[in-house]
Amino acid sequence: MQLRALTLVASASVVACGPAKPDFDWDPEDSSMLDARVDEVARGVRILSDVALPRERDASNGGSTPGSGARDAGIRDAARADAAGEAAPDASGAEVGFDASSYELATCAALASCVRAGGESQAECLRASSPAARALFEPLTVCETERCPADCDPSHTLFECDACLLGGCPSSFIACMRESGCGDGLRNEGTEACDDGNADNEDDCTNACTAARCGDGIRWPGREACDDGNATDSDACLATCRLPFCGDGFVRAGVEGCDDGNVRGGDGCSAECHIESCGNGLVEGTEECDEGRANADDAPCLATCRINRCGDGKLCADAPAGCGQKFGTLVEECDDANASNDDSCPNICRNATCGDGYVERSVEQCDDGNDDPFDSCSNDCRSAAAHLLITEVVTRPSGAEFVEVLNPTRFAIDLSDYLLTDSHLYYKVAFGGFTTSSGSDFAARFPPSSTISPGQYKVVALANASGGSTSFVSVYGRPPDFELRPTANGAADDLAIPNMQPAQMSSTIGANASLTDSGEPIMLFFYRGGNLVSDVDYLFFGAPSASNPVIDKSGIVVGGDAFRADTSADAQHFVAAPGDNGSIHRCVHGESSEARTAGNGLTNHDETSEDARQSFVVSSVATGRTPGGPPPSGLCPLSGAAGR
Repeated sequence: MQLRALTLVASASVVACGPAKPDFDWDPEDSSMLDARVDEVARGVRILSDVALPRERDASNGGSTPGSGARDAGIRDAARADAAGEAAPDASGAEVGFDASSYELATCAALASCVRAGGESQAECLRASSPAARALFEPLTVCETERCPADCDPSHTLFECDACLLGGCPSSFIACMRESGCGDGLRNEGTEACDDGNADNEDDCTNACTAARCGDGIRWPGREACDDGNATDSDACLATCRLPFCGDGFVRAGVEGCDDGNVRGGDGCSAECHIESCGNGLVEGTEECDEGRANADDAPCLATCRINRCGDGKLCADAPAGCGQKFGTLVEECDDANASNDDSCPNICRNATCGDGYVERSVEQCDDGNDDPFDSCSNDCRSAAAHLLITEVVTRPSGAEFVEVLNPTRFAIDLSDYLLTDSHLYYKVAFGGFTTSSGSDFAARFPPSSTISPGQYKVVALANASGGSTSFVSVYGRPPDFELRPTANGAADDLAIPNMQPAQMSSTIGANASLTDSGEPIMLFFYRGGNLVSDVDYLFFGAPSASNPVIDKSGIVVGGDAFRADTSADAQHFVAAPGDNGSIHRCVHGESSEARTAGNGLTNHDETSEDARQSFVVSSVATGRTPGGPPPSGLCPLSGAAGR
């Protein structure tokens, strides 16, 4: 078989380098087997141990092993012609004088050209090569079979095969080419696309004498951002030798979940190239939040990837999960999914309470957003009583006793028809039957033409205003508004202080009228004529007794008119007696615990039903006494004495 000349041109086609698995079945010493299987062997990948060394010539046959002379001569002449740039001799194998002891294919590049020329089998080319050429060629041809079979098949040029080898097997390919003269500055048209005579592998001519190109595995600075030697667009370097980025239209494996060629969210692929999916832990598209598995209907971020807001019907109540800390959320006590402020859950998502500024229908009468029990809206969120109130009581010592009255309404009130008593029999005033047999009770009317302005306090001293052995002025340093017994304690009547008047023509103010320290009722009532008196405000302090029972007028008939039922004695609630230095203060002006219909009160309330324990607070110190003004700071509960 004649070996053809080795010179190739850049456009020449090459044959495939063979299957990845070498053919190990042939006997290199059996020339008949070699001749019979030459076509198969030509496409096999060999390792050096499979190929016998070139046969030596001897004198009997012209220096060649029998049967090999013509073939060897052809190989030698082709090699010599390739080296000299001449045409190869014909198939006769005539000697032209080369040294029979040398090998003809002395370089890896020459051996590679022989194999890819396709005119001879790979075995024939290996026979005519030097051990050094084989040593460089062996790793290259194995790598070629593994990585470049497509680029090295007959449909591709030699330079395309070389470019693939440069990218896939750079070290072995460059070593092969450099050993064969690549880098000497002289371009060999058969094996080199270029030769710039330098060792710079990053210019337009590589160190393997191939033209720099995208995909050769060598980054060309200024022209390429990267070059990984492949045409894959899903790795760290695109097939165009540009670095990948979100929005380039190629999905980078392990980095991007999607890439739709834009950086807009809300279209299924986020601006960060993640598949937009609520629950993946990434805030994408129209999502407001996404905490992955932590998304929940009671968490700061809902299962819908929306922020848990007041009014959405989802209760954000778990503070450890971040409610009240993340995304501007609130720790909610309730969430009824509406914007109404007059139900049990206002739109601040806190349970409705008195003082939140919202009037809860059917529960509150008012809510002014504060805990002030002394303004027009009481701290139990009931409108302040539409009548006068007893607001402070002191029972001892005798010179210090007083009852304080407040006008919580918006209008001035004429006091002429209002009376004050400490007797459970006060209703007898209507028919002139009230008496003070003990001399310590009283039923007294405010002086004619006296008035009380809106928000004003009036103080009734139960003894003398000034003078005598002790007096109101000597105890408090200020005069009262009215005095009940102007000459008590040896005092002269203080003409500057109006005196309380008897409730009826006969005296209804006992000579020793005062408040019983251990307990008795105090009633402020109204009477302008007729059979029945009208209750205005009621307080019982201390413990009831036979002489000082609680007030209960239920069913009593006067002049043909009957009183409605008062609260029974066993159902009434009262506060403790204040003691020597103490006082009793009203802290709730709304009378929240009071029955508001079918009563004997001036406003139809049952004044005896008010729970004094909720409305009044007892102070035990003299500094707690504040005649003519509100209770001392801190005495009344901040949230109101009354509950709902």
